[in-house]
Amino acid sequence: MLSPINRQINETLDSGNADPRKAFGDDQNVYAKYHETYNELKLSWDTKPINEVIQKIETLSRTYGELAVVDFGCGDGSLINHFGGTSVTVRGVDLYKLHPKTIVCDMSSTPFKSGTTDVAVFCLSLMAKDVDKFILEANRILKLR
Repeated sequence: MLSPINRQINETLDSGNADPRKAFGDDQNVYAKYHETYNELKLSWDTKPINEVIQKIETLSRTYGELAVVDFGCGDGSLINHFGGTSVTVRGVDLYKLHPKTIVCDMSSTPFKSGTTDVAVFCLSLMAKDVDKFILEANRILKLR
């Protein structure tokens, strides 16, 4: 069951007018608690979206070899952890740093050069007013194939 703070944040984010910084405030502990509660909830899910993403990336890696992946809204860095030490390089971006390798930035303006990324991942992270800007940013950094 969602905690009251998770419910309030989700309702704010799902409104379509949400600014994630305002939803979480300046306190990274609120963000950390949100993810902790969220991870507990995900334990009861039959299908975990992150596992589906991992399978897709592994399939792509077998086909194309080395891959550069950007995980938009990486949270606790699940993809970074899973693919560490493999031919898949994952760079995670988020508003707050829950994983030591997270790059803190607005997902609509990442520090990556255009055309440098093979895969852009949005796993349960498209909940804000700037969704269209996030998609445009992913398009900017993706390589043309």
